[in-house]
Amino acid sequence: RLDVLADGRKVYFDRESLKFQHFDGVTVYTPTYLLNQSQVVVQFDAGVGVEVVENEGFMTGRVFLPWKFINKTAGLFGNWSFNPMDDFTLPNGQVASINLNDQRSIYNNFGLKWMLTDRDVPNVGAALFTREFGRMASYYSNATFLPNFVMDPADFLPPNRSFVLERAEELCGECLQCQYDYAMTLNRDLAHFTKNYYDSLVNMQAENAQ
Repeated sequence: RLDVLADGRKVYFDRESLKFQHFDGVTVYTPTYLLNQSQVVVQFDAGVGVEVVENEGFMTGRVFLPWKFINKTAGLFGNWSFNPMDDFTLPNGQVASINLNDQRSIYNNFGLKWMLTDRDVPNVGAALFTREFGRMASYYSNATFLPNFVMDPADFLPPNRSFVLERAEELCGECLQCQYDYAMTLNRDLAHFTKNYYDSLVNMQAENAQ
């Protein structure tokens, strides 16, 4: 279940009368058919919506923007301008020179530039999550961590793990994101979660294109 904090205190949506709650400049609600607070939608007066979903310990998020935000966004989601050439805009307004086939370059020259800390950084912002036990944002965001930059499981799995590729393809079909997550973690639940939400994104894009 997700913890939701408003004005520094936890709020709950476990009763019918609490499903929709209004605060200064924002409305927070959960679907009426859910009782476990695993899906929360935050709707700001400016029109921005944020949906967060938790499923068996895994979390995903979606952001919804009205048309008035075209050419006014920046960050890891890119610039909503219908021009893919400016998606890798840095906090200083410059567009990073990125090789799309070089994941390490994208991570170092773009992704890390948008890493949040507890300190409010100009044009970047500050971490928004509330952390327990006095932990800081740096406890979770390690700038020295290096992810696996090899995207194809066939290229990073050892030869004696070929059966993992077979299971990944059985579980994921042609969804590369799902295959990658399964090959990295061997967690079927995580891979299934990835595929479900990737499919929902593809369906949403298809509906919006009509």
